[in-house]
Amino acid sequence: MGPGPDSSISNKDESHLRVPKLLPDQTNWVVFKIHLTMSITALDTLGHLDGTNVKPAELKFSTTNKSAWTNDDRKLNETYQTDFKNWSYVENITKAHIATQISDSLLMRV
Repeated sequence: MGPGPDSSISNKDESHLRVPKLLPDQTNWVVFKIHLTMSITALDTLGHLDGTNVKPAELKFSTTNKSAWTNDDRKLNETYQTDFKNWSYVENITKAHIATQISDSLLMRV
């Protein structure tokens, strides 16, 4: 999950997260990609960049009528909602991190 409070990496020192901005002509693509991958790895969100951490699968309940759900359906839904919220949060952090590292013109094409 990333460095803990006793880690040798200071929580205030975020130099490991800095990525050179991708130039509009993308001539620094290789260096950008290396830095971005290292930064995303340090954030422990690489699975969101490479697609290995996928959105939780939609659930199938005993009925589509929520008022008729069983206790198991309610528990399943609660777990899914928590998992989806956590996944969405990390997905959005990853996207925001990338968005701040590319030019506005490139962002508009994404």
